Amino acid sequence: MADAGRGAQVGSERRLTVGSRPHEVEPPARAEDAGAEAGTTSYFLTARMAARRIVANKSGVIMTVTALPSRTGTTLNGGYGPAMAAKEALTRDLSAELAPQGIRVVGLRPHGIPETPTMKDVFELKRSGITYEQFQEYLARTTHPRRVMTLAEVANVAVFMASDKASGMTGTTVNLTMGSLDD
Repeated sequence: MADAGRGAQVGSERRLTVGSRPHEVEPPARAEDAGAEAGTTSYFLTARMAARRIVANKSGVIMTVTALPSRTGTTLNGGYGPAMAAKEALTRDLSAELAPQGIRVVGLRPHGIPETPTMKDVFELKRSGITYEQFQEYLARTTHPRRVMTLAEVANVAVFMASDKASGMTGTTVNLTMGSLDD
């Protein structure tokens, strides 16, 4: 995968993958708006920059990652759920605008992936008297196969979505919650 400022060569086309890391954005007026504003603004600015770079090719993929709270209420997440939902809406809108120019816009929505540092940070913030192993077991119990998705599995779907084999997919977010959400 590549940062918005760099590209990865896939076949004969230049592909760009957009992540959700905040860039330099104006801080929100209220602290409780920080998560929603930074995540959404970051995606918009990064996608716009990526589109400007790849529109000349009339081919490419802009991809983002959201999370389960985009579609379900969760506690202790502040503006994170609304920010993820906004990114999914923006994915649809960007696709409507960019698809006629040959650019696909897609998202990936995995469930929590315990092997990532982000999930370890989330656990530390939400710690409620359980161990990290118990937290991982909890996440697994919320999925149909009673296990968590691995980072490698998410990467495999990302590679597929960036490939020409997924050329019919745009304006959508792929549900990788392993049955936690039924859309």
